[in-house]
Amino acid sequence: MNLLLPPLGAAVALLFAPVAATQGPRLLFDLNTEPASPRASNPEESVSFGGHTYFAAETFHSGRELFRTAAGAGTAELFADLAPGRASSSPRSLVVFQGRLWFSADRQLWASDGTRTGTQSLGSFAALPDLLTVVGNTLYFTGGNPGSNRELWCSDGTLAGTRQVADIFPGTGASSPAGITAFGPRLVFSATDGTSGREPWISDGTAAGTQRIRDILPGPGSSVAVHPVQDFTPLGPHLYFIAQDGVGNGELWRTDGTGAGTQVVREIGPSLAGSMSLNFPLVVSGGTLYFVADNGPNGRELWRSDGTATGTQMIVDIAPGAVPGAAPPLETVGGRVFFAGATTSAGQELWTSDGTAAGTSMLLDANPGPGDGLRRISLFGPLTDVWGPFANGVVIPATDGSSGFEPWFGTAQSMSPLADLHPGPAHSAPRPVGLDPSGTALLFAADDGVRGTELYGTDGSAAGTKLWADLNAQGTRSALPVNLRDGYDRLFFAADDGRDLPGERTPWVADMRAGRSLGLASIEAAATSTRVSLNGTWIFDGWTPGIGNEPWSSDGTPAGTALLADLYFGFLGSLPQFPTPTGAKVFFAARDAGGNRLWRTDGVDVEPLTTPGVSPQSTAADLRGLLLFLDPTSPFAGQPVGLWRSDGTVAGTGLIQTIDGGTRVVAGGGLAFIGTDVPSLWRSDGTSGGTQLIQNIPGFGRIQEIVGTRRGVFFLLQLSSLSYDLWFSDGLPAGTQRVFAPEPGVRFMLTSLTPFSDGLLFAAETRALGQELWFSDGTAAGTRVVLDLNPGPASSSPTFVAAIGARHAVFAAEAGTGGRELWITDGTAAGTRLLADVHSDGSGDPREPTLCAGEVVFSADDGFHGRELWAVDPGASAQPVGLGCGPRGVRRPELWSDDPVLGTRARVETREAEPGSAAALLLGPPRPGLQWSSDCFLFLEPAGTVLLVSAPLTTGRWDVAVPIPLDPTLDGLRVGLQVALAPPGGGIELTNGVFWTLEPG
Repeated sequence: MNLLLPPLGAAVALLFAPVAATQGPRLLFDLNTEPASPRASNPEESVSFGGHTYFAAETFHSGRELFRTAAGAGTAELFADLAPGRASSSPRSLVVFQGRLWFSADRQLWASDGTRTGTQSLGSFAALPDLLTVVGNTLYFTGGNPGSNRELWCSDGTLAGTRQVADIFPGTGASSPAGITAFGPRLVFSATDGTSGREPWISDGTAAGTQRIRDILPGPGSSVAVHPVQDFTPLGPHLYFIAQDGVGNGELWRTDGTGAGTQVVREIGPSLAGSMSLNFPLVVSGGTLYFVADNGPNGRELWRSDGTATGTQMIVDIAPGAVPGAAPPLETVGGRVFFAGATTSAGQELWTSDGTAAGTSMLLDANPGPGDGLRRISLFGPLTDVWGPFANGVVIPATDGSSGFEPWFGTAQSMSPLADLHPGPAHSAPRPVGLDPSGTALLFAADDGVRGTELYGTDGSAAGTKLWADLNAQGTRSALPVNLRDGYDRLFFAADDGRDLPGERTPWVADMRAGRSLGLASIEAAATSTRVSLNGTWIFDGWTPGIGNEPWSSDGTPAGTALLADLYFGFLGSLPQFPTPTGAKVFFAARDAGGNRLWRTDGVDVEPLTTPGVSPQSTAADLRGLLLFLDPTSPFAGQPVGLWRSDGTVAGTGLIQTIDGGTRVVAGGGLAFIGTDVPSLWRSDGTSGGTQLIQNIPGFGRIQEIVGTRRGVFFLLQLSSLSYDLWFSDGLPAGTQRVFAPEPGVRFMLTSLTPFSDGLLFAAETRALGQELWFSDGTAAGTRVVLDLNPGPASSSPTFVAAIGARHAVFAAEAGTGGRELWITDGTAAGTRLLADVHSDGSGDPREPTLCAGEVVFSADDGFHGRELWAVDPGASAQPVGLGCGPRGVRRPELWSDDPVLGTRARVETREAEPGSAAALLLGPPRPGLQWSSDCFLFLEPAGTVLLVSAPLTTGRWDVAVPIPLDPTLDGLRVGLQVALAPPGGGIELTNGVFWTLEPG
């Protein structure tokens, strides 16, 4: 063996161009610089806890999740992304209980101590937990499981103490408790038992102590509102509420918790018509109950009650006669009640009352004349237009007639505008969120017409009314790059640069070494079937008007981007799919006038290989230059499927064998593997005699995804819609075994199956760990979690797992302490770390990580530039490129390498060589494939290529340890490796290439 040294020293480095290593993620290009459309975060429903105000809001990156703000504008942050990525957990019903924050999200009950690691789930429910209410030392809520649907539940703050109180509507019915209200040590609520309609109920927290108070409206009819905020309002020893005992609207009732003590206070409305809508609010001030009612002759007006019939009286007839003069909502501040009053001369405005006729008056005719200053509210609409008490007053949306509905502030003496947030006649439509942690600012949501609905705050003054947080900040629009494909230090992708129709992605190429990007054509590049052939030509499907989806090719220049063929004349096109590169060819399925068939292209010509009706119906596999694919002989599931092969010629394309129920084919370990829905696993070497059943898999599922590795294949056996077993096979019955199975009763979804280090990385969910990243070496004993990245049962939900070089893989995940970002792992817990945090205060949501020119390129959103291309340095990497070439259908010599870490020895391994061959390891500047002959490509620039080592081979395997000097001038150096082989029978064979990026470890 002759090892020439030092070919990697400083002198030979002059032949190559080092690439500066990046220290962190960098934005490659902002391709779409059009201003972003407003994105509303729509904050709502807050509670103060531990020095913060927690609330629900939505961003483009996180979906609808839990946010929090400290005292002072600009302090809002994402607290917990419980449904990682852009999915939403939709937090709601926030309360403080036993020194922790409790809320409902993602069909789970959650408790938090104010830290992300201390935010834990106390159980999942079939019906979303809701209406969380603290009564004494118990938290009550509504929830359900598959057996009882929505019923009354409670918790003492522990998982074991979280239970259903009573099955009020037995069986699968739902009693749907509403209006849960503390009443001493017990609680009152409305519910239905399936026979008596919705009525008032009482409970002491036990099944035996949960009972209907009274069937006010006998029979299946409901006496109280189905509305989830049914008011039970405490005053003295009673709860007051609105109920109907006949046809029409309701009347004022009270209860002491017993049937006998549940009585109407006064029949205000004439006959059976009733006086109040069932969802009218009741408020208490100074020992007096205030409400709006209609007695008939005086219309709807403001009333008061001390709980007796004689003490229930109309305060004043604002609009004389039977026309309505008062309307909800109601709010009490400092012994006065605020409400909406309407007259013919002033329209509907804000009024205030001390409970007497003389003390009832309009604060201000905000919209002078008969126009309304306050929004008219439907009797069945929202009841939250007056917000308070706050700073001895209330905040209310109002208009002066020239501006839209904006926030105003009213006290017992005056009313004034706070801000015209959406200038002109448009409305900012403010709505309440809650108080800031200091209690000195009221937080509300409003839309200024630019940012969308965001978080604002006010201290009750115009100067103190300001934007609190733009959670979904506007920047530039997203280019939405997809289908990232390495093209030998060039990156091909499809993106929207904003110049065409919104959302229309056109083909682009990025020269990573030169730092330039270039649009290739004014066509829409589909996001389903992008591939790069071995000579650096991009084969993709593109859409054009009148032609539809057809195959296109590009050499990375606009002039070299062209339609390959219009295979189907019509506006839909031939709809190419299932593309698979093998050697210098790309196979794909597409239709012409006769129907679907198999096609081949070299980037210049397109040729049909089968008769119409024969084409890949799912995955296709490259087996040493042969394409193997499945084509059903019957259109029905589970029927015979034909296994076909093609060498790229019509004569070399034909049926190998028929298999029952074949669904997927993939190459791994030098064989093709076929999974079926029987279920059974088959193997094939591309011949009829070499195609045989490996094993019938026990069970009643079907084989789903199959992933090929260098040792064999991993596959999923589907047990149910969400449950899978993971199996491995080396092609022999003894080597086919289950390596991972779901826990009983646990939702179990296996995703992101990715070959790595002669094994498999995948995402799996367990009861103890949630969904995390796992590794398997093909045995049950060697299948383990990599790291519980989001500790406990919470999930990091790994996605977009991709092998990067020989040592590492990258993936997107949520660690529980930040947003969804890019992580890197060597397959161990100690070797797993954050690689790129693109959005420091949100979720970058990285996608499609791709190794190109020694960097990991991915799409992500930093919250300002939109979704664009980013790059980060993963360290030293060895990237296999292309395919080796040997006798067609017999052998493909393969080159593999360790990552070239400075100061180490990188192992370079040649496999599948013909014994007796002479071998030469070549080193040179990397380049796109230069066609040598047939399917043989050289991936090194001939002018700069040197011989690194040569040797005769006695076996088909050759190992070389190449020393990498510890020389800082080599940091970032890009070099290519390839082995040339001279077989005993003559001719030249080439392995695939390997592109090195030299860096410190």
